[in-house]
Amino acid sequence: MMKKLIKCTISLVLCLSLLVTPIGVFAETSLVNAPITDEEIEAGAPTVALDESVRGTMPRPSLKYPSTLQNIGTLAESITPSMKATARGVYEAILSAPVEIFDWTNRGIIESTRMNSTSEYEYVARLARDLTSSCKTTDEKIRTLAEYLAKNIGYDHDYFTHGAHAYPPIDPYTVLQNGYTVCSGYAKTYEAMLQSLGIPCIYVYSPDHEWSAVYNGERWMLIDVTWMSNSNYEYERLWKSNVINEDWYDFTIEEALAEYYHVIEEAALGVVDGMLVSYPVYSELSYIHWPAGVSGIGDYVFMNRDHFTDALTIPDTVQTIGYVAFYDCDGFTGGLKLPEALTFVDELAFYNCSGFTGSLTFGNNLKTIGPWAFAYSNFTGDLALPDSLEVIEEDAFYNCDGMTGKLTFGKNIKKIGTWAFASCNFTGDLAFPNSLERIENNAFYYSKFSGKLDLGEGVKYIGEDAFIDCRFTGDLVIPDSVTEIGGLAFTYCTFDGEIKLGKNLKTVGKYAFYACESLKGDLVIPDSVTSIGEGSFSYVGITGDIVIGKGITSIPRDAFYAVQYSYGDIIISENVKTIGERAFQYCSRMRNVYFMGNAPTMFEATDASASFGPYQTTLNYQLGTTGWTDSSNYNVQQGTWMGYPLAVWKYVEGGARAVVYGKIETYNPSVQTTVTLVCDGEVVYTYTIAAIGGYGKVTQDFSIAEVEEGEYDLVVTKAGHLSYTIVGITVDGVDVKIEDALVLVAGDVNGDGRVDLKDITSLTSSSTYGLSYSNAQTKSADINGDKCFDLKDLAIITSETNYGKAPIVVEYQ
Repeated sequence: MMKKLIKCTISLVLCLSLLVTPIGVFAETSLVNAPITDEEIEAGAPTVALDESVRGTMPRPSLKYPSTLQNIGTLAESITPSMKATARGVYEAILSAPVEIFDWTNRGIIESTRMNSTSEYEYVARLARDLTSSCKTTDEKIRTLAEYLAKNIGYDHDYFTHGAHAYPPIDPYTVLQNGYTVCSGYAKTYEAMLQSLGIPCIYVYSPDHEWSAVYNGERWMLIDVTWMSNSNYEYERLWKSNVINEDWYDFTIEEALAEYYHVIEEAALGVVDGMLVSYPVYSELSYIHWPAGVSGIGDYVFMNRDHFTDALTIPDTVQTIGYVAFYDCDGFTGGLKLPEALTFVDELAFYNCSGFTGSLTFGNNLKTIGPWAFAYSNFTGDLALPDSLEVIEEDAFYNCDGMTGKLTFGKNIKKIGTWAFASCNFTGDLAFPNSLERIENNAFYYSKFSGKLDLGEGVKYIGEDAFIDCRFTGDLVIPDSVTEIGGLAFTYCTFDGEIKLGKNLKTVGKYAFYACESLKGDLVIPDSVTSIGEGSFSYVGITGDIVIGKGITSIPRDAFYAVQYSYGDIIISENVKTIGERAFQYCSRMRNVYFMGNAPTMFEATDASASFGPYQTTLNYQLGTTGWTDSSNYNVQQGTWMGYPLAVWKYVEGGARAVVYGKIETYNPSVQTTVTLVCDGEVVYTYTIAAIGGYGKVTQDFSIAEVEEGEYDLVVTKAGHLSYTIVGITVDGVDVKIEDALVLVAGDVNGDGRVDLKDITSLTSSSTYGLSYSNAQTKSADINGDKCFDLKDLAIITSETNYGKAPIVVEYQ
């Protein structure tokens, strides 16, 4: 009887033709102009948009394909020599693969052959045992089951030839119940029956046909049960035949390659010198059955698998994970545990593995994480990177926004690549070890943290867009090791502390700190800085002075535009020669600029591009410098220079600095105490004694360092107390110690600057006295800080030391 040369009209192929799904280009988020007014302070400043030329652009990964893989899946009616060579290699990979990889568990048999339940599997397994109960060898069992299927299962011609019904079921249970199927049903049923007996069997296929490879304990055999069979199902009737086509039982590779339908297309599992180079992609297992002793996972091995479940644990023997090894495997439902031996994860290895729902755990020997290695892979929990890790390449964890824990680095990280952690979400601090040298462009673009930023003491370079739009708490401290900060490096970042630039910083790029509005304190440009880009500190929210170091010769346009929340001064070194347009425009509250040197070139006050203004800004110059009153820019009658009010600044360069220190005695240590030094009615230095908890009377130290020469008033304030002022403290380069502790008068409950009957009334009112702290209306009546409102507080108010007293003002002795 002629061989059936049939075509299965549905392809069950999971093709190794690597389909490139376009990866969305990261959307460029328009950088919205930051607010520049404080409750509409003075009608507000016009907005200054970022220069588009300095904004980052998100790349997309491009996949690379070896020529051998590109040729797979191009079968035609005629078999070319190159197709035969490819198919031969695939066959040889199957026939030389470790056998244990094909020894499915019961779960694996069910998944691979598409059975619906354990009971269906038990039916198939019981039938296989019954049919082979008298067989004495493995070969007999293999032959018996092949013959049984060939003789008792008919090929479905009602579907294939007549189109009388839909594609027939191919799961083994239904095939055995119905008595008919097509090629894939023959192969899957044969696999399930043999695997249930512990005999490795896998179905393999070309684009139009499916057959089997079986291991008999000594070698692999190629068996095509479909073509062995002469049984048919037609006109709703099963026509059985006992005639077997022997040519298709245990045929050779050469015989397979002579037929178009047996030119296999898929790569099987292969292990070459310990490297897992391919895995049976025709398998539909939800788990990976690892071969023993595998030392590496090669390129493409598990690419585009989407039927996995549970966690993924890579064997402890694996040292490397190759290019796109698990690319787009999105079926996992647990965590990913990488082995101790692992040293290298290659490019795109776990790209878009979005099904992970657990943590990502590393071993302690990993040195390099390649580009896009974990991009778009969503893990939960903490991300703890091991001490061994040295390099994180570009986009390594890009858009891993499902992480909800902390990000911690080991102590040997040297480089964090471009876009490495862009669009990630973490909690806690971001702290880098001192080993870190480079933070590349966009490294933490639009990432979120709930803690502080600690850059370590080794980083030299902070790239463009490195932390753009990140969220932190605490200070922004640039360590002394940093020499270069790229454009937009900290744009739109939030901090709630001070900004401190390292003493070795040389270059600050365009818009580097643009719209970091929540910062406090002074902004001091170190003498080491020789270049700042335009807009580099525009919209920065400091509260103190702006000090331009000696390394700057030119201040570019918009450099400090709209620094609106500071009442401090602007101090410009003698080396500044030019000040660009709008450099200090809309610094609304900073009304005094102090120049250490000769008059620079800048834009007039009446010009739309005025360097200062548009509010009245006084320029203060030193006697002995030139270009001020001795130039045509000076208007004698109005006392202005280029339209700006001009005044003399009595400044002594290099004046000695000193420390003012002492002790303060107060009640309630749970409330902070503030110490200020005031000169000419203006607060110059502030020291805060932090709240420490506890209650009762306490004596605490204060120390104000780096105080310039001059005459000051020292003022101490604390809630619930009257202020204490020492007038006329002269600082001349020698440390000043306030000998006696400053004892503040306690009991000012209502804060009106007196301790009197009003304070007693506030304490003893029915809405406060005797109530719990949470229910009391006037919580400031808790004078001693014990969270109670009782006689102890009343005794403090009515004591001779406090009652009837006003704020203390004394001359310095």
